[in-house]
Amino acid sequence: MDDDEKLKIQGDKIETLIFSLKAISEKYVYYLLAINAACVGFSINLSKDLPLSYYVMPLGIAMLLWGISFSYGLIQISSVERHTELNIKELKAPLYKVQLSVEEHSELYTLQDKIKKYRLKQNQFFCIRSCFFCNMAFFKNV
Repeated sequence: MDDDEKLKIQGDKIETLIFSLKAISEKYVYYLLAINAACVGFSINLSKDLPLSYYVMPLGIAMLLWGISFSYGLIQISSVERHTELNIKELKAPLYKVQLSVEEHSELYTLQDKIKKYRLKQNQFFCIRSCFFCNMAFFKNV
């Protein structure tokens, strides 16, 4: 086996590893998006017969927060795409004796931080939204 074949095999292994990690991350994000969508459907079904009043205002806030949480999930997915591309490039660089540019290194670490923030915000808005929904459900029964 010559050096080119070894490099190709190593490069393929690196890509497989990165895409596996990306798939796990995406499944988590899609799971949260599905939970958000299910919660909205449930809250709409639960509140369809309620008259418009101050008691349902927490539901409106909850729906707004759901939208924000959902948006952060979608932004996170698109950021993970670019992050994956840069990771593959960085890990293959020593194999092909090339280097990432300074801008690409900077973008890689910036994206990594942004993805963490998007995930945190997605979770925070989901939790806050759940509190507002529970608050509305409590007042409905009072």
